[in-house]
Amino acid sequence: MRVAAFAPGAPPEPQDPRLLTVALTRGGAPAAEADCVAADAAAWEAYALAAGVAPADLAGAQFMVDRRGWLRARRLPGAAPAWTSADNVCGPGGRMENASAQGLGALLLAMDRAPIEIPDTRRRQ
Repeated sequence: MRVAAFAPGAPPEPQDPRLLTVALTRGGAPAAEADCVAADAAAWEAYALAAGVAPADLAGAQFMVDRRGWLRARRLPGAAPAWTSADNVCGPGGRMENASAQGLGALLLAMDRAPIEIPDTRRRQ
């Protein structure tokens, strides 16, 4: 799933059939088609915190969430047009420094190949 921070007047992000896109806005409708819209200002601020930028600087950022709901990658506003290994936020052992993602397809494959497991601590009691 891709979460894309939209702002009025921003160029639309092209749809990708491999992804569901959530358009993150500050209350308005996105300029492009999306599968879902998150228009709450609190969601915008939460993603700005995750990106490490001020809320005013979030427009244009994108986030990738894996099949299990983990935030796995982020691309900040003004970054290179293709996804790179520097965009990886984490993997099963922490940050995916050694990932060789070059473009969205490689990033998605890297996320699928290295899922983050949640230990079931309830069974140990």
